[in-house]
Amino acid sequence: EQDGGGDGERLAEGEQEREGEDAALYDLSLDNDISSCIQTTASSAGHEAAAREKESSKSKKQRQREEREEAEAEAGSVPEVTLSLEQTDEFMLFCLLEIISEKEAERQKAGQKFLSWSFPLDVSVVFGEMKKVAPRVSFHPQLLMAWKDMGAEMNKIVGRQDAAPEGRLMASCLDPKRSSGKKTGKWFELAAKKWGFLQVKSLKNTVVITSVDTNHAEVRGYRPAPPIPAGSRGLPGSSQQSTRAPAAGGPLSLLRILQLYKPPKGLEPVFAACAKDYRKGTLFDAAQSREILQKYLKEKVKKQESGLSPSAVSVDELVASEVLGKAQAHVRVVEKRDLFVKFIQKLCPSYIILKPDEQLKPHNPPPIRKGNPPKIVVRVEDRQGGKKHTTTIANFEHFNLEAEKMCEVLSKKFASSATVTEHQEWPQSQVVKLAGAVGPQSVLALRDLFKVPTAFVDLQDKTRSGKKPK
Repeated sequence: EQDGGGDGERLAEGEQEREGEDAALYDLSLDNDISSCIQTTASSAGHEAAAREKESSKSKKQRQREEREEAEAEAGSVPEVTLSLEQTDEFMLFCLLEIISEKEAERQKAGQKFLSWSFPLDVSVVFGEMKKVAPRVSFHPQLLMAWKDMGAEMNKIVGRQDAAPEGRLMASCLDPKRSSGKKTGKWFELAAKKWGFLQVKSLKNTVVITSVDTNHAEVRGYRPAPPIPAGSRGLPGSSQQSTRAPAAGGPLSLLRILQLYKPPKGLEPVFAACAKDYRKGTLFDAAQSREILQKYLKEKVKKQESGLSPSAVSVDELVASEVLGKAQAHVRVVEKRDLFVKFIQKLCPSYIILKPDEQLKPHNPPPIRKGNPPKIVVRVEDRQGGKKHTTTIANFEHFNLEAEKMCEVLSKKFASSATVTEHQEWPQSQVVKLAGAVGPQSVLALRDLFKVPTAFVDLQDKTRSGKKPK
């Protein structure tokens, strides 16, 4: 019995030990499960933090691009447009000329002697301004015509403009990587060599502009891009062009100066062959003259050079000798842009000035004057050794302005004395002389009161300091 009792006690003690071991193993397993759960939670939190950090690392430009792509996807399919090297170069040239014309207009309005740019100027700064005007420039009629001549897919371009009437989608095509320079600085260097109105210099890792020639023919011949239309607008003269009337309260109605051209004797065969009902002395505008030359080259020049660039055209001996000069009569391939510019320069210019509400009547046309449209001269000069100043307005009779009326209106406008007098520089006409330095104010008064566009007003500062007098 004692042995049996001892065995029972040992059995009870063994069961208690096994229960303790089982409890210890359970506690260890529970600790492992909790630790694994904590590690999994920490790992998941780490992944989420990494994802948030990656999301926040996206640049603002990338997020904006994604938002635009989503908006375009919701709006519907937009035609893809890929401009060639020549077409991109033309786009960038128009944008560059647009900002130069804006700076020149600001200079004339402020009466300053130089552009507001501080030279040397980094080309990246200029390209940033080019991107701002690109939406408006993408609707420029001359740019659209140039793209068409270069073989661009105009249906896709017009469709892309219709998808974004504010010009944003076409402006995205302003990419230096698709230009002939492949880089912004390289393109400006090529532009300086090709067109000549820029002077650039390479400094270490950047290219800067050192000067701009605003009197260059390329700059003076450029016409600023019109405002972006309220609705989409296609190629001028096409069925997709908007016929919407101008909105009320639009831009100020000004005098209209129509530039017309008469072919000289040497180019009369070109117009006689392609112009309908051509008679000697007939006048054409720039667009009509361009179309006649294109038609002549297409019909008369049968031989086309192999591998011809879209931006070049074949010419015959007549066009080469009369447009390019006898020294280059042997040339048979010419850049289209250079050919059309020189062709217009060879024509005999004339102009007509129409009132804002006047319509051109073929049976009773207004007076046609020979030459290029003149500019009204507004000149600020010193008087009494520079202590006082006078402002002279001259050469305005071509715009049908009367000296006495101008004198009366401007005298009240500026509350200063005004007289009608003669000037030795303009012996055949009268001038209006105002007391005080009111040059920029006179330019605005000619625009607002007499409807003369500021493009046809030449503001000259002849004071001793060469700056706008106080």
